[in-house]
Amino acid sequence: MHITDRTRLRRRGGADESRFLTFSCRNRAHLLDGAQRKDHLVRVLRDRVAPTSIELHAWVVMSNHVHLLLTPRATPIDRWLAQLKGGFTTSLVEWPGGAFWQRGGGFDRAIWSVDEFEEKFRYIHLNPVRAGFVDNAEGYRWSSARDWFIAPRASAPRLFERPAELTHAAGPPPRPPPSRRASRMVRATRPTRRARAMSRARRPRSRPPVR
Repeated sequence: MHITDRTRLRRRGGADESRFLTFSCRNRAHLLDGAQRKDHLVRVLRDRVAPTSIELHAWVVMSNHVHLLLTPRATPIDRWLAQLKGGFTTSLVEWPGGAFWQRGGGFDRAIWSVDEFEEKFRYIHLNPVRAGFVDNAEGYRWSSARDWFIAPRASAPRLFERPAELTHAAGPPPRPPPSRRASRMVRATRPTRRARAMSRARRPRSRPPVR
């Protein structure tokens, strides 16, 4: 998706649908470069996670963007993300004002299968390693790698296991077959053979040119 399209992004995922989210600082600037701002965002994220609203599976805070792997349960993801970003910005003491986050919803991908969930789980935790910040995922302080692979931290957001409703098939679940009534309505809207013949008969025939 082109970056200009992200300003018009509308999320269509509902409750109980796992999501891989990415949102960035304004103009991809490294506004989260300092430890103090990262720590503050982690605290805000910790306070926004609850089993009745959002189940968080993995997260990482980089210098100019954030990755989240989560499953909304009761709270719409748009509203929750707006509260997370707004709560961080309004409580940031040294911020002079103005936009902190890139406008729009960022990147949002629905996760349907176990394989895709595990791939995004690894991608999030290896992000600081690929960026050259650390040699191993557990060495990066601002991600859930330490909580999963060493021990949970009281200062970090609560984490939840992989959702049980994920399937092993790639792609969304198949749509249920149409009901019998819907099938009759579709057939009723199709033109009959007689109607098609009458329509062809009413068409004006082309006349030969007058010489």
